[in-house]
Order: sequence, then structure tokens, then C-alpha cells
Amino acid sequence: MGCSSDKPSSKSAKKDPEPKKPSKPQNINIVDGTTDYFGTTGKKLWTISWKTGHASINPSDPQADTSGILDDVSGVIFQKAVESSQFRADHGVGNKKSKMLKLTDSVVIRSHDPQLTLDCEQVDYSGNEEIVRAQKNVRVLGTIETVGTIEEVWASPDLKTIATPDMFPIHARQQATALALAASLASAQVWTDHKGLTFSAKSWSYDQTQTKQVHYRFKTNVNIDSKSEGLNIRSDQMELDAVMQGNTKAYSVAHATATGNVKIVKTAVSTKGIQTTEISGPKGKYIAGTSESTVKMIGATTIRSIDPSVRQTMTATGSSGVAYLEPKENVTSGNGLRRATLSGPTKVVFVQETTKEERGSTITGTASQMLLENNGSERKITLIGNVHVVGPDSDEVSHVNRAVFVKDAKGYWHVQAGQ
Repeated sequence: MGCSSDKPSSKSAKKDPEPKKPSKPQNINIVDGTTDYFGTTGKKLWTISWKTGHASINPSDPQADTSGILDDVSGVIFQKAVESSQFRADHGVGNKKSKMLKLTDSVVIRSHDPQLTLDCEQVDYSGNEEIVRAQKNVRVLGTIETVGTIEEVWASPDLKTIATPDMFPIHARQQATALALAASLASAQVWTDHKGLTFSAKSWSYDQTQTKQVHYRFKTNVNIDSKSEGLNIRSDQMELDAVMQGNTKAYSVAHATATGNVKIVKTAVSTKGIQTTEISGPKGKYIAGTSESTVKMIGATTIRSIDPSVRQTMTATGSSGVAYLEPKENVTSGNGLRRATLSGPTKVVFVQETTKEERGSTITGTASQMLLENNGSERKITLIGNVHVVGPDSDEVSHVNRAVFVKDAKGYWHVQAGQ
């Protein structure tokens, strides 16, 4: 009878091999290199070159992202697989998994069309979203550019669209973050062409629509000033097209749509001095023209002309109105307002301060419609329909269909006729 042995067999005595320990990341120095980064669909996102740098790689995981920092970097950003802008910075690093490029210190991004430069201290570029997030001491430089520095702006890779975060065209899921970020930014930011055109607003977006033309959207504390046109526009919100005049690199306002507390001020400079006309209301459009410019007001409209040479103010109001202005600041005569029509009910008030030639007085007229005309030396205001006029010395005109106010040779308003 046999018996079994307690000694284990040689097969059962063998031990399973121990798993290999992962290799420790290796730190290496890298000099003079270039690499491309691609998206999930294979399209090229950016190319980056560097002079020096150091990286940490994991030999046990060839697919792992390399971490580290590259110095004295430059490269190209692609938009929809097409080269759109060039960049340089003191430092940079790319992440293949997140498709993010980070640039820091003395960052410059340049585009050729439009010819703009984005200058800042830090850029986070998302290759998936194709959004450049420029931060810290941001400046936009070009023929029309920002004044001073900005906390943060977002841009498309080709710099054809640049905006404060809340005005950048992004997915709805990102809007709350953008709005919160914009709320913490400076109260006003300024653009200028350094030749007389200045824009300022808390929030804005810049879009290069075509060569020599830029479309802007503004929100909050909007103030537009065009010296060549003698024009100032203020409102809560505005969309505006600025056009370069020939090859002068000077821009002017071609078209503007303003809403909320709109105030358009036209300044005219002539041999009689400086005169101003103010047009205000809840909503208005400005359309520039070669022979004259047009202002269309929607809602309760006020036109106020100030003539300091004779110390006189004219204020006209209506339910809506259309005004036609001199296209330039310098005029032969008048206050820059050529003519205007106010729909009723309308009211006009002339306030004359006391001068050596005219005693102080107030004339008030009401009607269904009002026509203002300024043809060189002839200036008149016509009231039409259910006219009522009260003048100095208790003079009163009522129950007439028409009354005409004219400005005499000395510049004073008087009632010429009523019928």
C-alpha cells in the first residue's frame, strides 16, 4: 500500500512573477525643438517651437502627456486647420489630452487679416473651442486699438472677433461664467484710431466684417466720439460700424443703432463760433452720408439747440422724429442741424437770456407736427395743426392751423405768421 508524500511538487512550488513596478517619471532637458498638436479628428491645432526647456516623461506610459515648461517659444495657431495667427512668449506648454495651450510672460499674438496684435501676460488657448483667453495687462494694437490695459478679453484665433467675456459668442453653458467674469472687470474700456475717433464702454465686441470695416457691439456706459464728424453718441447699448476713410487709417462712424438713454450731440464750428444740437430719446439710429447724415429717433424725442453767441436755447419735443445733420464738424453756417421733423403731439420752447439787444423772454408753441429748417441764413420752425403759441407780453396765438417762427439777422427767434 502506497502513501502520499507531504512534499509539494516542483510545479506547485513555483511563485507567480511579481508585477513590474511603474517606471519613475524622468526629467530631461530639451533644446531647440518643434512639435505639432492635433485635435481628436486629426486637424492641426497649433505648432510650437522652443529654444530651451525641461520636461517630465513616463517611460512606462508612452501615451501619457508630457509635463514641463518650454522657454522662448513661438509658433502658429490654426483655425479650422488653416493658419490664422502667430505667437511668441517667454514660456509655454501644451496639453495633448485637454488640447490646451498655455503661454505666459510677454505674450504676443499677431494676425495678418486684420493686422492686429494681442499683447498680454497670459494666454489660455482651447483647441477644442477655438477660443483665445488673454489675461493680465491685455492690449489690442492696430490701426484702431485699445487704450491702456484690460483685465481679460476673449478672441477667435484669427483675431477677427475680440470681446469682453460676456460679449463673446460662446455656448450657453459658458455664458454664466463669462458674465460673472465680466462683472469683475474695469468700469470702462476705450478704443481709438488716434485720429479723432474714440469708443468707450464696459463691455464690447470687435468683429472684422470686411477690409477697412469693423462692427462693434457695446454695453453699459457707451460713449462714442468722432471729431471729424463733430459727433458724440451716448447710450446704454449700441451696435456700430466703423469705416476707414481711404488709406488715411482714420475711421468714422458709418452706422449706429443705440438703445436706452440715447443722446446724440452734433457740434458745428463756423465763423460764428461753436454751436451744438442735442437729440435724445429711448432709441435712435445714425446713418452717415456724404452730403448729409440722418438720425431716426423712435419714441419720445427731444431736439435741443444751443447758440451761445446770442445766449439762446431752443428745445423741441415730439413722439418721434427724423433729423438731418451736416456730415462734418466744420460748417459754413448754422448749428449742424439742417432740418428735422417731429411727430405730435409736439412742443417747442425758446428761452432767450437777456442781452444788450434783446431782453430775456420765453416763447412756447404746441402743435400736431413740427418742421425745423436751416437753409444757410434762413432758419425757421413751422408748427402745423392745432397750433397754440404763448409769447412775451402775454401775446397768444391759438386755434390756427399753422404758425412760423423765424430767426432774424441778429439770430433771435420771432413769430412771423399765424393763420
